[in-house]
Amino acid sequence: MTIKHILVPTDFSPFSDLALRVVSSLQEKFNARVTVLHVLTPLEADTLTAQPGNPWENVVLRIQNTMTEEVEKKRPFPFQRTREP
Repeated sequence: MTIKHILVPTDFSPFSDLALRVVSSLQEKFNARVTVLHVLTPLEADTLTAQPGNPWENVVLRIQNTMTEEVEKKRPFPFQRTREP
């Protein structure tokens, strides 16, 4: 079996941390690409975009930066940040 890409949904909970540790061993074994995904609820998105003078692009960048920082704190595997269209 060959695994090329692993998608890891996260809410940054302890269970998500455990999933990242498991993915780390799979990533090393298969030399797979890892994508970490966090989804905002409509309420979270509305709260973030309602801030005056904060265009959506800046909100998205702030979320990406925060998510990258959180993942890098916990990651035991090489992490390359990519932006999907």
